[in-house]
Amino acid sequence: MQLIKGFYTVVSSKENIDLIVETNKDLDRKENNKFLSLFLPTPDELLQAKPQDNIRMGIKFGVSDWYEWRMKNWGCKHDFDMENIKRINDEKICFYADTPWHMPIEGIMTLEKMGFEFTAIGYNRELNLYYNHTYNNTNVYEKPLEDISTKLIHELSLHFGEQDFVLEKSKVDNKNLMSFSSDSKDVSLKPMEFEMTINNKPASVSIKEALDRKNNKVKRKM
Repeated sequence: MQLIKGFYTVVSSKENIDLIVETNKDLDRKENNKFLSLFLPTPDELLQAKPQDNIRMGIKFGVSDWYEWRMKNWGCKHDFDMENIKRINDEKICFYADTPWHMPIEGIMTLEKMGFEFTAIGYNRELNLYYNHTYNNTNVYEKPLEDISTKLIHELSLHFGEQDFVLEKSKVDNKNLMSFSSDSKDVSLKPMEFEMTINNKPASVSIKEALDRKNNKVKRKM
């Protein structure tokens, strides 16, 4: 089974955050590892149904079994497999979580309609699959790492280890650089600068300097 590794930040009411933290205080016990099932529970009747019940379940729920229900309502087969839950304040937490094959975008979007706010990034290198979610907006990329936006790669490197996401300067092309500078809405970065990782170290460089480095016109002092 292929897993999507994700990093999530969640904002909700104090009551909801209390429930998430209390339910998952013992992450070694898989039966306590719950998030989606706390707020979008799979109907018990579907969980208990047998194959011969598929037609009846389809008439009642619009899906034949619990798996189809979860794919439709969560976007993945199982709930978050969470670790390193950190409470930032009464109404905000962040955590790492694995989900099988897909990030649970359908569940996230439904919870956002219920008042939650999510930001999330995730990936599976073998599948060439990368996710970037901000409130009510999800971008899914199915392409090699070197074709992903520089900003997203930098965020992935910060959260999942730079050994997996070192952006080789030989892989930085003009299209990625110019696309990042023109499309970025991150006001914390200067318009003509972006952040990248070089030789396992974060660095902030101008577009011109990055292009010069790519063409071996500038030697960086180490």
